[in-house]
Amino acid sequence: AGELVLAGDDGVPQASFPLGECEGDCDSDQNCGLGLLCFQRSGTESVPGCTGTGQSGKDYCFRPLNPSLTYIAEDSTTLRNCQGDCDSDSHCDWGLNCFQRSGTEAVPGCSGTGISGKDYCYIPEAGELVLAGDNGQPQRNFPLGECEGDCDSDEQCGPGLKCFHRSGTESVPGCTGTGKNAKDYCYRVAPPPPTSPPPPTPELVFPNSLTISACSAGSPCQKCQGNCNGDDSNCASGMECFARNNEESVPGCVTGGSGDISGADYCHIPPPNGEVTYVPGEATIYENGLLLSTGLQSRIIATTGQPVSYGAGGQSSESFHKAPDGAAVFEDPTTGGWIYVSNAESSSSGGVGAIYFNSAGEVTNYERLLQNTVRNCGGGKTFWDTWLTCEETANGQVWEVDPWGVYPPKQTLLGGTGGEYESAAYDNRVPTAPKFYVTTDSSDGAIIRFTPDSGAVADALNTNNYRNLLHSNETGTAKLEYLVMTPDPSNDDAGSFSWTPDRGLAETNAAQNYPYSEGIDIRNGKIYITCKVPKKLFILDIDASSYERSSTETGAFNSQPDQVARILDNEGILYFCEDGSEDAGVHGRDSDGNFYTILADGGNDFGGETTGLAFSPDNMHMYVSFQSPGHIFDITRIDGYPFNGQRLDIKYHAQDNIFAFS
Repeated sequence: AGELVLAGDDGVPQASFPLGECEGDCDSDQNCGLGLLCFQRSGTESVPGCTGTGQSGKDYCFRPLNPSLTYIAEDSTTLRNCQGDCDSDSHCDWGLNCFQRSGTEAVPGCSGTGISGKDYCYIPEAGELVLAGDNGQPQRNFPLGECEGDCDSDEQCGPGLKCFHRSGTESVPGCTGTGKNAKDYCYRVAPPPPTSPPPPTPELVFPNSLTISACSAGSPCQKCQGNCNGDDSNCASGMECFARNNEESVPGCVTGGSGDISGADYCHIPPPNGEVTYVPGEATIYENGLLLSTGLQSRIIATTGQPVSYGAGGQSSESFHKAPDGAAVFEDPTTGGWIYVSNAESSSSGGVGAIYFNSAGEVTNYERLLQNTVRNCGGGKTFWDTWLTCEETANGQVWEVDPWGVYPPKQTLLGGTGGEYESAAYDNRVPTAPKFYVTTDSSDGAIIRFTPDSGAVADALNTNNYRNLLHSNETGTAKLEYLVMTPDPSNDDAGSFSWTPDRGLAETNAAQNYPYSEGIDIRNGKIYITCKVPKKLFILDIDASSYERSSTETGAFNSQPDQVARILDNEGILYFCEDGSEDAGVHGRDSDGNFYTILADGGNDFGGETTGLAFSPDNMHMYVSFQSPGHIFDITRIDGYPFNGQRLDIKYHAQDNIFAFS
């Protein structure tokens, strides 16, 4: 409540009129501002909504709560809030619009029914076009606010606003309604892009990353620290100094990053069995219903319909969700642990669940992060570490989920009018112009490209807060486009592509060229997309607007070892899942084109598909889901080394069922 204050008297000074709430001296309602009335006093009576006594006998403006509809006269002019009868906005005082009625419809912000068929002035909602003044009068209303008119120049609009000039009733950006014909209104413009490049993203340091410090016998280095100069005495108790000639992988540590110095030696905990024992593709171990490559071990950490057991004892209050599907791992920098976020592809109990781990890889918690959605199939991570989950159902949508559960899940703009959505990915090579992509798993499902609102991008870069990037369209510049492929007439497995705002056109093109698009991932400016029914892998070069296509029937990248080499930088194995067969499992290729089955259903005990492939931040744990019976497996190497390779979020569609080295 405001304190009573004398701002003027008898209309002087002019700049103070119309008066604001709790201001005096008013002689009539016309002396008061928008939505206010004049409270007449003979002494120091209390003024509603105001404090203090004011000057005795002086009258003050106050804001009535839902004032009653009042009929003044037919076709009156300069009517106040909740007064009638008006035939147009011009009959209402500045800042008010005329609410047209055919009966006794409720008038926003007013009480009572008034006279049936009579129209009344009201205070419009934020964002609705309204005339607040003209030619700079009343002076108190200038500069004008957003969606207010009539402005003659940008100078008559408030900070961050410009004057939108009209010759008729053209739409004003960010505002609703038509306003008065040929009147000009203030609107909010997108902030200009930053003049200098955004600050560099801090280096992401995973647990057990290699670091450099001074090692000595008196001040020994800890795990993954160097340079220990080939001397075990320079390492803490129970550790050894791993000598390197160049950039060899250090067992139990994550290579790469600023602390990985070529030729430097690092302390590490020797693997339990000493020598490397992992042989990808050599099927020798049967465990928990899986046939595993030599050197791997497994444990089931969650099963549909059962509580999740915790490493320190106890279990979750909720049962693990149905039909686990697409998943991702998020590092928790505060604890050194991580979160495995998993979709529920269930028609009756869809959503997203999350398993939480400490730095030792022990389960500490399980929670449902999203519920009351349908068939959450695949998804994708954002570059600000949230999870996009896609509903694969008619009129499905794409939701953004916070893995930590701090922010509630929220539907994004990516899904548009809805579809049977599968997976999502992004291209953020140009931070001022990020792009997001969504696949659609149907016979004519067009692949979506979403460009965020320019104002939302600028705000995110300025504040380093991306929470509204996929939800805001304040400047009206967000757009959805759809993929159109044009095959090369002389080569069915190559062609060009473009993007169109015409979804119908793109759906016809999808039915002909890329039906049932499913997995999607983006690496090094290339989009990798799998289509399950035609069993094809598409690789789209974003900058060249060209694509190439190959079969996935004998494993992804069967004829494209160069693509694997580009993703892996010629080191390790590229891991991916198979989309259902008698021996569904996890498979891989190396940069020489060799194909491996890493693990598979050991006895046709598991139905459905293998999905949810993800690695812990230190690459020591591989997580994968067999959708039926709903197991989540934690796969580790017996020799204690990390998995050396990368994961691609696609699935291939095998017809052969054997382990092979190629």
